[in-house]
Amino acid sequence: MIERTQPVTRPSESVLLVDDDQDLGDMFQLGLENAGFAVQRAADGMAAVDLVLRQPPDLVLMDQGLPGLNGLQALEQLQSNRRGLPVPVVMFSNADDDALVRKAFALGALEWVVKAGITPRQLAGRVRTWLDAVYRPDAARRFRSSMSWDATITSDIQASPSA
Repeated sequence: MIERTQPVTRPSESVLLVDDDQDLGDMFQLGLENAGFAVQRAADGMAAVDLVLRQPPDLVLMDQGLPGLNGLQALEQLQSNRRGLPVPVVMFSNADDDALVRKAFALGALEWVVKAGITPRQLAGRVRTWLDAVYRPDAARRFRSSMSWDATITSDIQASPSA
């Protein structure tokens, strides 16, 4: 006799969304939750560092322009605290300054995304891709090949005279 079993479900992957803009945060949180992600929120860099160290998420989306510790300062604190690693951090900001982007990559950011250039649905898709690239090696190969255009841009930025 064949027994009926419960379907295998995987727990929600967790994302820490760090943004001091309540309305934008709400919009992106809803998009992530609709895609099945569990979302935690922090409104400043210090709260983000504290949450990551106490309850590490699978991925952090970090705004740059935060009160107190800005996004890069929070990223620097996470990188200097061995307990804070390896939590992938994507800088998620409307700031689009080459020097900030270079510094974020130097501190270990996975990517820099300009908020104004992405919809909540697109962000959820990118989060899925980033998580697959970080936690699933076979998917990482597909991610790297799909990011070849971004890699060219990144290498151009890193090679610029002001780098």
